[in-house]
Amino acid sequence: IDMGAIKFIAGGADVMVPGIVDADRDIHEGDPVWIRDENHGRAIAVGISLMNGSDLIKLEKGRGVKNIHWVGDRIWKALGEI
Repeated sequence: IDMGAIKFIAGGADVMVPGIVDADRDIHEGDPVWIRDENHGRAIAVGISLMNGSDLIKLEKGRGVKNIHWVGDRIWKALGEI
């Protein structure tokens, strides 16, 4: 994901197609996917793809991934307490 999109995704925002810099072409709509930053490859969120992998790359607008879990959310914080 584009580095400029990280603060939004880490705040729970869905992933918009313009922020996607690469995607696996084998992704299908409805597949679970992980979202990582483009510089370091660190996972920052998990989501559900809203379109196929080739569309995530070639389209220029729209929501690409429904964000369901991200660094710093309630699940992340709860796991830190275990």
